[in-house]
Amino acid sequence: PLIQIQHQIYQLLAKPEEEKHFHQLMKLLDQFVDKFKLEELRTYYSYAQNYCIQRINKGDAKFLENLFAIYEKMLENKSILVEQHLPHPHYKNIVTVALRLKKFDWTQQFIKNYKEVLLPEIQESAYAYNLAYYHYETGAYDELIQLLNTIEFTDIYYEIGAKYLLVRAYYDLEEYSLLSYLILA
Repeated sequence: PLIQIQHQIYQLLAKPEEEKHFHQLMKLLDQFVDKFKLEELRTYYSYAQNYCIQRINKGDAKFLENLFAIYEKMLENKSILVEQHLPHPHYKNIVTVALRLKKFDWTQQFIKNYKEVLLPEIQESAYAYNLAYYHYETGAYDELIQLLNTIEFTDIYYEIGAKYLLVRAYYDLEEYSLLSYLILA
């Protein structure tokens, strides 16, 4: 299995236009998932994730579903966890992919269910930002604004992302005076 998987990864990198190598890699990972340590699985899945992201960036939107399926498998077999914690960039990426696929109910449950698996020092910021993003994508602007006006972010990147969501929400709501205040503040 190790050689077969590494061969498919090589083929994936050498011939990215040949989609069959991606599907073969995923088939092998499904077949031999119990044969590898979680760290090894995480590495193999990362090649598949990167392939999907490259295809998405080239305009092949069907790979969003494939990327989502990879995240689901990694959550199921826990290979996405690092020292029993879900890395917050994965948390954010999973929410982004699920929302782009319009999986709103699934996303809402994921955000709530995996909050406690995040590292404590980033937990509140990551949770608030992703919940706000969910509210934005579902058109629940009042909930988004209320949430973002009551949370104090501990992470600058989430804080900037939250301000961007507020700008978008105020613009969509045609609240130009609040938008101006936010931009100038």
